[in-house]
Amino acid sequence: MADTRDFTNKNVKFTGVEGIEVPVGTTAERPGSPTQGTLRYNSDLGLAEFYTATGWAGVDAPPVVSSISGTIFEDTDSVITITGSGFKPGAIIAVTGPGVSNTPRNLSTTYVGSSSLTAQTNASAVNYVGGAQFSIQVTNPSGLVGQLDPAGTINQAPIWSTGAGSLGTIDDTYGSYSPAFTVVATDPEATNITYSLVSGSLPAGMSLASNGQISGNPTNVGSPTTSTFTIRATDDDGGTDDRQFSITVIPAPDGSSAANAGTSANAIKTLTGTTSDGTYWLKDGSGNTYQVYCLMNNTYDNGGWTHIFSIRTNDGNNHWWGDTGWWQGASAVGTPSAWYNNTKTEAFYRLNDFTQILMMSYDGNGNYRAHARWSFTSPYNTTSYTFRDIMLLPDNSTGQNVITGTRQVRSGSTTGATINTARPQSSWGCEFVDTGSGSGDSLVVNWYGQQTGAKFSSDNDTINRLRITTSNRGSGYPHTFQGIGGYHERPPGSYPAQFEYEPVHAYCDPPYHFGSDSYNAQQGGYCSQGTQLDRSIAIFLK
Repeated sequence: MADTRDFTNKNVKFTGVEGIEVPVGTTAERPGSPTQGTLRYNSDLGLAEFYTATGWAGVDAPPVVSSISGTIFEDTDSVITITGSGFKPGAIIAVTGPGVSNTPRNLSTTYVGSSSLTAQTNASAVNYVGGAQFSIQVTNPSGLVGQLDPAGTINQAPIWSTGAGSLGTIDDTYGSYSPAFTVVATDPEATNITYSLVSGSLPAGMSLASNGQISGNPTNVGSPTTSTFTIRATDDDGGTDDRQFSITVIPAPDGSSAANAGTSANAIKTLTGTTSDGTYWLKDGSGNTYQVYCLMNNTYDNGGWTHIFSIRTNDGNNHWWGDTGWWQGASAVGTPSAWYNNTKTEAFYRLNDFTQILMMSYDGNGNYRAHARWSFTSPYNTTSYTFRDIMLLPDNSTGQNVITGTRQVRSGSTTGATINTARPQSSWGCEFVDTGSGSGDSLVVNWYGQQTGAKFSSDNDTINRLRITTSNRGSGYPHTFQGIGGYHERPPGSYPAQFEYEPVHAYCDPPYHFGSDSYNAQQGGYCSQGTQLDRSIAIFLK
């Protein structure tokens, strides 16, 4: 059967001025299976539309995209504004191109007017590629598209140079830190970076400047206190990146309490600048705290000396060579504040932060007489040794030189005890710390000497032992030696002498020694009981 449409309505020509009327319907009322070329008016769109090989298309001019304002950041949400013409309600902004890895990303779009649209960039959900170019497309509800290509470059976020986590540990006293720490980030686009605190809190008393410096005087704490906070780095374009840090504030190790224990008198002196002698708190490498007397005044080589022990030669205790509990034991004796009495502090076996030794001689009333200083040689000038470790070195018949350097006598003299004039011993003075011409002597630890006397070969030999002596200890004169913690026999097995503190124990006329605690059995024969001098000695380390 013939279709009448084959004979009518072909190549129809419409005339007149009023127009023709086409079917009207909503988008939902579009025919289910339209044929290409179907024409209708879409009342939802307000446009005539026709069906093409790719779907319905509005009979309209495409939108024109002129410009973009605002910045698209790779990691931070922002709002952009698109200007142009021909925008319709329901228009959609899309970001395309390398900036979104060539996968178009539709944005939530707000219609402002026919020449303006805004959109949230939704950086948290869209994987923007920092530093890459992008284009902007606007698609009207009709399906017609306008494009700005290229539209710009995805802004790269600042890049942190300062690693996340702990910035470090500071103490809570002695001045303002200016700064204590500085955080640093850079902008790949080479703009300036400013810094701000966005969460958490800095230690009390401290603040963050816009240049990244953290400064101030932290408020005192009773125990180590850690503050955690987040800092935002912002570039000139508004790009941001956040990073979390922490700072730990500890009680200042000024020795004022167990919580504020320092590692040594010198460390406290360096921190505080104090010149006040007295009892301070120290701690060892394991965190054990203890009290000890410290010389902080500048008289003694600028201060900072930690007390190790004092031998009071008239107190009924004889710390001679054989008193190994004193010389090699890990126990404290006496009261730290009474440093001038018979006292051994915990620093004797805990302190391992020293390079120098100071020996101070004083009389029975605690009056200063003289002092001298030596430095330790390697490896005993490291943190591997305590003074007890040095005292545990084995006996050495030639002497174990562990302390060296030029001795410096700051004050004192040899007056008050005459050098033995019966023999030519002009190199040895009476105080041990002020030994006349031997200013370059080394100190020797655990010296054991069994020698044939150069002047007295008929006496066979002599046994001398000293815990601390000098390299100039009386060679050639078997009865002549000086130092701390002494023992003497001459001949072996006869006339034993036990001394705490020896000025010069000289052959006869008379054998001087310090204090009543020493024991001398050299009565009759070669020597008399000898002369007692009321002298004591204190040892400090730095």
